[in-house]
Amino acid sequence: MRLHYSGWDYGLATHVGNIKKINEDRSFLRIAAGPEKKSFVIAMIADGMGGYNSGEAASSIAVEYVKKWWDDRIPALIKTEDFLKEVNKGLTEVFRQVNKKLLELKQKQQLNTGTTLSVLFLYGSSYLAVHVGDSRIYRGYPASGDITDFCIEQLTEDQSWVASQMKKGLLSKEEARVHPKRNILLQCLGITPELNIFHKTGRFGEEDLFLLSSDGFFSMFSDNNIMFFLTQLTVNNYSLQKISEFLVKEAVNAGARDNITVMTIRWRKNKFFRGKEYFRFFRSIFQEKKI
Repeated sequence: MRLHYSGWDYGLATHVGNIKKINEDRSFLRIAAGPEKKSFVIAMIADGMGGYNSGEAASSIAVEYVKKWWDDRIPALIKTEDFLKEVNKGLTEVFRQVNKKLLELKQKQQLNTGTTLSVLFLYGSSYLAVHVGDSRIYRGYPASGDITDFCIEQLTEDQSWVASQMKKGLLSKEEARVHPKRNILLQCLGITPELNIFHKTGRFGEEDLFLLSSDGFFSMFSDNNIMFFLTQLTVNNYSLQKISEFLVKEAVNAGARDNITVMTIRWRKNKFFRGKEYFRFFRSIFQEKKI
């Protein structure tokens, strides 16, 4: 699905991958009008784990908790003086609530379950990323305003064993990407009461593009591959939906064993990035499953 609403353009694609029978990835996207006639966006990806129905249950719970928080709290938060700070505090509490709920399920129902959770909040020209696990949020931008030289910045930090080895200088990024232990997480929701929640804030420009993905996508490609894809697709005027679908298809064709989800977001007021426009006034897109 591709949307245009309040100046924002979106694309979303997902695939079960080449091995698994169930897609345990869940995503959520919502927009609303904020102060000073500015719209704001919240987007998230959750990659459940645990096998059978456990993984999809965990990621679905994460989606539902974020959705409920948004519906209940955003109308009041937009009236606060430091809007972004209050959103950060609110999302941090939601992460803790999801973790507590999953731990309760683990004890009561003997479910061995967990999920990553990566949330992106956009308002004005500011972004906020709140994150646990190894799903990723990227910011893509043309270097020096040149669309033929597209760069990417990983906003989130992977909370995985291979990432810890990279910090120690024992593995390169490419070695970590293909390492046999790349799927071992040091942090995710639903495993331990202690959480190390990652936060990052920054600014973005009108030419920037945000990409959220589960590890089924980025584990198949180097950063240079991803930059090449984004450069070629934007130069050729692909819509965000076409970009998302292309990236997922490439991961499947490359032999992805895990579930694959890619979400792309950008501000539509950009002369460089204009594909065929479909004006559909929906307020949200999300994947969910009743628990």
